[in-house]
Amino acid sequence: MVITPPLKKPSDLKRHTLLHDESSDRAEGVPNWATWLKAAGAMHVDSRRGPVFGSIHLAIEAALAGHGVAMGVEPLVEHDLRSGRLVRPFELKLPNAFSFWVVCQRKRAHDPIIRKFRNWLSDEADREC
Repeated sequence: MVITPPLKKPSDLKRHTLLHDESSDRAEGVPNWATWLKAAGAMHVDSRRGPVFGSIHLAIEAALAGHGVAMGVEPLVEHDLRSGRLVRPFELKLPNAFSFWVVCQRKRAHDPIIRKFRNWLSDEADREC
């Protein structure tokens, strides 16, 4: 998909619709457009512009449909980036404070099947995207 006007530098985002995920404004340590634009040095882009979605998945779906530019969590968009359905216009990445937990009943914590799944999940999470 060709984006018009092109995104050559972060300040070009002022001509595009910014798609927001409401969780990024509720959770401390989760990047939002304000923190990303500041880190990118794009001080003249209004970080509050654009629709707000109830989840990152909805914001990504809106980007896939061509409704604007969304911030994504790499593991969630890896396939779409590789397939070309989404593009990463800029290389700037910010750390994300979200954590994921494996939860099971205490009595099953050492079950070989649970342990195998937990180890596999941990290996997958450690892989470079």
